[in-house]
Amino acid sequence: MLLLSGPAQAQNLRDSLVEAKSDIVVKIGLRKGSKSFEEARAVGFTEESGTLGDIWETISGSDLVLLLISDAAQADNYEKIFSHLKPNSILGLSHGFLLGHLQSMGLDFPKNISVVAVCPKGMGPSVRRLYVQGKEINGAGINASFAVHQDVDGRAADVALGWSVALGSPFTFATTLEQEYKSDIFGERGILLGAVHGIVESLFRRYTENGMSEDLAYKNTVECITGNISRTISTQGMLAVYNSLSEEGKKDFETAYSASFYPCMEILYECFEDVAAGSEIRSVVLAGRRFYDKEGLPAFPMGKIDQTRMWKVGERVRKSRPAGDLGPLYPFTAGVYVALMMAQGPAQAQNLRDSLVEAKSDIVVKIGLRKGSKSFEEARAVGFTEESGTLGDIWETISGSDLVLLLISDAAQADNYEKIFSHMKPNSILGLSHGFLLGHLQSMGLDFPKNISVVAVCPKGMGPSVRRLYVQGKEINGAGINASFAVHQDVDGRAADVALGWSVALGSPFTFATTLEQEYKSDIFGERGILLGAVHGIVESLFRRYTENGMSEDLAYKNTVECITGNISRTISTQGMLAVYNSLSDEGKKDFETAYSASFYPCMEILYECYEDVAAGSEIRSVVLAGRRFYDKEGLPAFPMGKIDQTRMWKVGERVRKSRPAGDLGPLYPFTAGVYVALMMAQ
Repeated sequence: MLLLSGPAQAQNLRDSLVEAKSDIVVKIGLRKGSKSFEEARAVGFTEESGTLGDIWETISGSDLVLLLISDAAQADNYEKIFSHLKPNSILGLSHGFLLGHLQSMGLDFPKNISVVAVCPKGMGPSVRRLYVQGKEINGAGINASFAVHQDVDGRAADVALGWSVALGSPFTFATTLEQEYKSDIFGERGILLGAVHGIVESLFRRYTENGMSEDLAYKNTVECITGNISRTISTQGMLAVYNSLSEEGKKDFETAYSASFYPCMEILYECFEDVAAGSEIRSVVLAGRRFYDKEGLPAFPMGKIDQTRMWKVGERVRKSRPAGDLGPLYPFTAGVYVALMMAQGPAQAQNLRDSLVEAKSDIVVKIGLRKGSKSFEEARAVGFTEESGTLGDIWETISGSDLVLLLISDAAQADNYEKIFSHMKPNSILGLSHGFLLGHLQSMGLDFPKNISVVAVCPKGMGPSVRRLYVQGKEINGAGINASFAVHQDVDGRAADVALGWSVALGSPFTFATTLEQEYKSDIFGERGILLGAVHGIVESLFRRYTENGMSEDLAYKNTVECITGNISRTISTQGMLAVYNSLSDEGKKDFETAYSASFYPCMEILYECYEDVAAGSEIRSVVLAGRRFYDKEGLPAFPMGKIDQTRMWKVGERVRKSRPAGDLGPLYPFTAGVYVALMMAQ
């Protein structure tokens, strides 16, 4: 028998087998140089007794291999582990991560081994402590689930159940390895770690912003949830939390519960879909690999969550907490927490039409839309009509076209690509305005049909700008939106000419070559890392920082949102990045340098993560799943796109913008500038 890492399980198994007078040997296998050798020796495993040794020798000589190493180690070493397993041996797992990782790559376990899992419902130290306690207290121990994923010789179920008994589990229930990893990883993201951390951080901020002292806010969030609420739920059930409140407290609970249930359900829904689709597992693997230097990039080790203001306050509060104090039962916090537990393209068409008319071409530009689409009225308003043959049903239009410019949403492409491909004429050309569809197909191991050409022309601006600058270009030489172009597939040698002609007809003064894969990666990464995700995160966090340090809300808005979208952006676009720094006073340059130095490395880490998630296909999967959540599905409600302007900062912004003089670019605030430029330079 083999046990990798997991000293708690090793001790339990060894003690149980000794008690049963079995001759089975429990041996821990570790990589050379591992710090865990000392831990293993400290609890009685030694090289001399044959119960401690090299990982690969131990795997090769074992009939049962319990693979209790980290997720990252499993992902990086599974091929070598499989190659060392004996035929007909049994691979034992303590959760299903490895199955999820293999499935995300279209792989599976070797067919000549059995695969089982026993999954204790607690951490290693608890597994050992309750096992020892169980020798004197009947019923003590950690319950576990078990699964038989693959059974080559009929022994798998017996071995799994024997393993669970030897661990000291008083109750063992059946599951599947796939169900286990989905519930396990979802539970960590949605309940144990992610959601609870988000709740206490946001409620702490809410309470302190509304005048509550920091110490009391910590007690009413962290200590309330980890103490009083958790104890009440575990001993009396969920309803007991509500019933133990006063009448006034119940009203506060109901207010918080009602406000939180639907948003919690939406977030949990997203978490589960990302886990089920394999996106979350990909992110876990990539994050583990970022702990080490890679291709000239620095290492980004696991960060600590206790660096925020709330956890600093917590250090002080915990020192003065009386022994055994479970903390308060704060009604609003209880309501939020229990809610969580219970929730578990028209511009391009106009440009092409006008350019083809100008060139006296007989090519017809026709817009195809789904029946009942609101876009019919928009198309008619700019001159496209059914009578002229320039407006019609999407499927008839695709079937009759030599060049199909697929300028529909990402979600619509993901949901309809099979039908679109089936309607395309052989040797026709599919034109894309970015590479999302390629990324989506690659994430499923698919590709475009081989009997069509595929090109892309990607304007570097939004639809309204594409049209406005085209019109402006009729009078101002050089006006227009630059574009990239790509030829992904060319069945008859026309693809490059068509793509370049499309770009010229759009009014692009300059068109540069790329590939469809490079385009979608840079496009989606740019949106997540710069245009939407990072900039939004910067202004929200800096607004909070400035107001917490005494700055008025109006000035904080000006020094964040208006500073970045006005003065900084104008300076960078007209004079370059360095001009932002050079335009500051000596004192301002010091503030800039402080902010830049503090921000560059964290920005690089976040951007690194964003890019890897895009490149691995995880982000594209999330986009597709998010689009599908806009509609009712399998009894779940629809979760339409939310608005970002619901936070306090954007409410303040409504007031500030009304009083802003025309043409005012806002201030150039040095600290904000330092953070923003650090983000730009970290790409």
